[in-house]
Amino acid sequence: MYEKKCACCGRTYTAKTSRSKYCCNACRSLDHYRKKRDAEKYGRHIKRVPQTPIYISVPKVEEPMPIPTSITKESVAHGVTALRGDAAFFDAAAQRGPVDYRDVCGEISRGVLNVLGRYGL
Repeated sequence: MYEKKCACCGRTYTAKTSRSKYCCNACRSLDHYRKKRDAEKYGRHIKRVPQTPIYISVPKVEEPMPIPTSITKESVAHGVTALRGDAAFFDAAAQRGPVDYRDVCGEISRGVLNVLGRYGL
């Protein structure tokens, strides 16, 4: 146990950890809102953790993919599953991807899902 002085109200309190700054949750909350108000008032920004960006890279394809000699119902089902996964990727990219690509990613996602839905796949 540590004897500490509250960073908000100045009272002495017994801290359970050495990292403690406030005597109670009310002081912690009050100090947070004071800092937020001062940041807005004086133009300082509160540190925020940046969201990890999503990068889209398209590999250069030198040769076209080989066309299978026999197409079965299972291979079509496998292809549909892959298309649904790609549509989910483009949907996520439309929401969190680079701003320049969001519109086109949304159109690709909606287009793929519309075609699959039209044929009941």
